[in-house]
Amino acid sequence: MRWLAVVLLALAPLLWWGMRTDPEVTSTPDPVGDAAPTPTPTAVVEGETARLESPSPKASTLPAGSSSQDACAPFAELALLQPTSQPDESADAYRQRADQHIDQLMGGLNHSQDPDHLFALSFSPHRTTQEQLELARQAAALDPDNPLFRYRALGICASGPPVCAQVAELERDLLRVAPDNSEALIMVAASCLMRADAKCAYRYLDRAGAASEVSAYFGETITHLDRALTATDLSYQQRVELAFSLGATAPVPFGLLAEFCRGVDPVPSVPSASVIEACIAYGERSASGADTVLAQKMGEELARLGYIAQGYTPEEARTHLRERLGGSVELAVLSIAMYERLLSDEAFFRRYLAQLIDIGESAAQAWVSAQMVDWQPSCAAELIAAREGEGPAPMEQDQP
Repeated sequence: MRWLAVVLLALAPLLWWGMRTDPEVTSTPDPVGDAAPTPTPTAVVEGETARLESPSPKASTLPAGSSSQDACAPFAELALLQPTSQPDESADAYRQRADQHIDQLMGGLNHSQDPDHLFALSFSPHRTTQEQLELARQAAALDPDNPLFRYRALGICASGPPVCAQVAELERDLLRVAPDNSEALIMVAASCLMRADAKCAYRYLDRAGAASEVSAYFGETITHLDRALTATDLSYQQRVELAFSLGATAPVPFGLLAEFCRGVDPVPSVPSASVIEACIAYGERSASGADTVLAQKMGEELARLGYIAQGYTPEEARTHLRERLGGSVELAVLSIAMYERLLSDEAFFRRYLAQLIDIGESAAQAWVSAQMVDWQPSCAAELIAAREGEGPAPMEQDQP
């Protein structure tokens, strides 16, 4: 499944910056938890790594008149989201073919003027950054008051050089529709850093720490992607898989913010102490209130970097932060039963998305868990087989 590969890419900056800050660390740093000694089948939901627990031996609950083979057939098709690997094919060549394959799967959306379709196409991995940006901007133009489309457009622009020619306009447009959302403000701060404007970055970072809303629009992203993918030939299970996979590839540019919060290079226009305090305030705000676990983990790490910049040792900073937050942010856990139910019960999936938007990922995960008391998985073997049949190992091994 692509979910694992994309979340490793999303979490890679946390790994890399944590190790830069703590030179004595020789194992996986705290932001993503310690690796289990024995690998467990994994997937990703809500942009987070989630352990697929061993299938329960309890009796399955198949619809009356259905055989196990009939009921589980759709799960065997999940591997079709990835092309079959070729002998002696490099990881880069496979990834390029996989990206082209996703574009083909989304081909039914081409030439559409529906804003959801344009938004979904902006995630097409085989398109250039400029093509993705234009698609997101077209979606935003058709739905002027939707902050998600503007958040996506600025996120594309801030994802790497060169700086977009429209960057100032994109920042203004996002701030117009989401003036008090910390994640929108931090996206603007990252955009300011991309164009080397530290004073601008500090201004919006400082505002982000006191914002009333903390939303990375993840539930909305999955909702719009799934809605768009209904216009393709993908099955329901494949739509959900692809929507989560694409949605997990759009985090805030963490590296730029981490460098800023480390306070290594003095910024003449902004006092270093002020930058560090703003990083801590935003980091703690996000760690305690963001609507996705990934955003919470990023906030936790930025706050930790701020405390280290104030003179704490890495371990002291970690301990101090946990005391202030009442613990550490935990990664979401998706049992095989939860995973199967989301992929087999569309009405349940829609209710879950509503919970994800209304109460955030952690609370939505708890809600799903509470609904599983009388529900048992029946297609665990097919789910695991689909995962193991997707693509060559280098897709996961060569990630940062």
